[in-house]
Amino acid sequence: MARSRARIATALLALVLAPACARQLPEGVREIDSAYLVLGAARPTGARLGGFAVSLPDYWSAARRGFATEGWYRMGVDLQDASQPLAVMILEARLNAELFFNGTSLGRVGRFEAPMARSQNVPLYYRVPDVLLREGYNEIEVHLATSEGFPGRLRPLWVGPETVLLPVFERENLIRGRGPRAALAVAFLLALLLFAESLSARPDRRANFFLGLVALAMGLSGAGYFVTETDVPSRVWEWGIGCLTH
Repeated sequence: MARSRARIATALLALVLAPACARQLPEGVREIDSAYLVLGAARPTGARLGGFAVSLPDYWSAARRGFATEGWYRMGVDLQDASQPLAVMILEARLNAELFFNGTSLGRVGRFEAPMARSQNVPLYYRVPDVLLREGYNEIEVHLATSEGFPGRLRPLWVGPETVLLPVFERENLIRGRGPRAALAVAFLLALLLFAESLSARPDRRANFFLGLVALAMGLSGAGYFVTETDVPSRVWEWGIGCLTH
C-alpha cells in the first residue's frame, strides 16, 4: 500500500512539475515570437524606443537582472479587418506583466512592488476593446517585471479572434494552472498519510516518514510555481524555494 501511494505521489508531482507540451497554433491565430526590448521600469519614449531585438521565449539571465529587473517589449500585428473581436494571450510572463495595445493598458497581472507577486506558469488573456482596433499595424507592448534572484521569461504571444482564442486560454489555464494545483493538493495529502503511517508501531511503516518528507519537499518546491501572492520578502521566498530544489 505504501509503495502504491508513493507511486501515485510521484506521478502527481510529475504532473505539477512537467513542462508544457508542444502546442499547435489554432486556425486564424497568429504567433508573435520576436520583439524589441528596452530595459528599465520607465516606459520608453523618443530616443529610447529602439531597444534590441529578442526572440520569444526570452529568458532573463543573471547578468541582465543585475542591470535591470523590469523591461518593455515592443511588437505588433497587422490587421486587415478591424471589425472582428480580437484577443491576445501571453503563453507565460514571469514574474508579472502588463499589456498595452496601441498605447492603452489592458491590465496588469501581479504586483510589481516588493514583495513581488509571482504570476508564472499560467497563460494571460486579454480581450482587446473594439475602439482600440485599427486596420493595418497595431502596436503591442508588454511591461515585464521579475526579481534579481529569479529568472524572468516572456513566452510568445498569440493574437486571434476572441471566439477561437478564449477556448484555447481556458484549456491552457486548466492544464497548466488548476490541474497542477489540484495534483499538488493531493500530493500534500499523500505526504500527510505517509507521515501518519510512519507513526504506526509496525517497523516496516517507519520508513514512510522519510518518504513523506521527500514528497512534502517536492510539493513545496512545486508550490513556488503556483503561489502568486505572499507577504514573504522576495529574497527570503526565493532562498527557501532554492533550498528545496537544490
